[in-house]
Amino acid sequence: MEALLEQAEVCAAFYGASEAPKRVPEFLVRARQAVVLAKSSDYHYYHLSDYPDFRLVICGLHDSYIHLPVWEMRTNKRYKARETAVAITSPTFERLRCTQFGHNILLGALIEGNQDALTFTKTLPLRTQNRLEHEKEDIQARRYQVDRWRFSRMQSGTKLAKRSVQASSATMNTSAYESCNAEGIPYLVCLPV
Repeated sequence: MEALLEQAEVCAAFYGASEAPKRVPEFLVRARQAVVLAKSSDYHYYHLSDYPDFRLVICGLHDSYIHLPVWEMRTNKRYKARETAVAITSPTFERLRCTQFGHNILLGALIEGNQDALTFTKTLPLRTQNRLEHEKEDIQARRYQVDRWRFSRMQSGTKLAKRSVQASSATMNTSAYESCNAEGIPYLVCLPV
């Protein structure tokens, strides 16, 4: 932390520049992107696996199976990639599976194709297997619908764009974040509030 504070002026100059600097400061070369979530199960819910730049998940509660390292803030514990708070092969998981916490772990492992989760679901009643399979497919198929026509034509910073973002946020009960893709075309990411 102190090393980062010593570099505060360099960080401010690098990130505050109006144009992208040609050279990255030496201490930022190893920097990685992380995503901050309330629960690690939100990683699958928001389809963050579609964004390959993330190298770490920082969350309040680690309740899923993720192919990235996870840092749980509630306990300040770091989990390796594909490590869960409770192992699916653990004898206590059968009982824990009936809670929302255990259900999220099992569902995340099924989405990621974990062999232990697939083996575990074979021991469950057929109706439960079907329900889990349908829930997995629903999460994988769900996408947030965004009115791309409106946002592909907007100019960043115009009153029309600001009204569109506010209107979309109000009608969909979401927080709206405007950003640009690699080609500089604006797009909107909507997250439920």
